[in-house]
Amino acid sequence: MRRFSEAWKRGDLTALDGLLSASYTHVDVTGLVQDRGEWLSLSPGRAGLFKRRLDVHDVQIRVVGETAIRTGRVNVRSPDQAGEPSIESVRFTDVWVRQDGAWRREICHAAFI
Repeated sequence: MRRFSEAWKRGDLTALDGLLSASYTHVDVTGLVQDRGEWLSLSPGRAGLFKRRLDVHDVQIRVVGETAIRTGRVNVRSPDQAGEPSIESVRFTDVWVRQDGAWRREICHAAFI
């Protein structure tokens, strides 16, 4: 999970690709559902996302067998269209699975709060 966050901050799509399961699903704050390929293909077009500052809070992790569930809140700080500072708060749930000795992100669901 830490490697995923670090790769996201760097905008390292190769590292992100290696940390996703083959059946990865992403549900963003608008309700858009994307499979692994869609999420990865759209990420380069969201280069501005990688420049946002993400402050993660209230993180809880539960491990159940070969599955880890991470919940938390993230404050996304970025300039709005006028260049003024903007903060959006998002709740998230990530599910990670242990496959072939490595943890892979299986699903992410995010919602504005």
